[in-house]
Amino acid sequence: MVNIKRKRIRAYILWESLLATAILASLASLLLGQLNYHQRQLRALDRQAQALSVAIMAVQTNQKHLRKNGQDITISQSSAETIIKSEEKEIFRVKTLSP
Repeated sequence: MVNIKRKRIRAYILWESLLATAILASLASLLLGQLNYHQRQLRALDRQAQALSVAIMAVQTNQKHLRKNGQDITISQSSAETIIKSEEKEIFRVKTLSP
């Protein structure tokens, strides 16, 4: 004769362990996904900071085009405004106000 109560307890323990493992795996997956997302954001912010740094160098040296550290900066100036572009994306615009 087989003890049914003992089998039910073993099945319940197995079910709980499988459920706990699934919850742990989903939490780990969520954590790793968020870490990956934040690393991509940090890389994008670092590229923007590098572009601004190269733009400052270009303005200080009065150059219209400067390529440094993998950044390609172009400065367009007119009497009313100055536009700074990095890889054809506008990163900064300064307008001159007339009195």
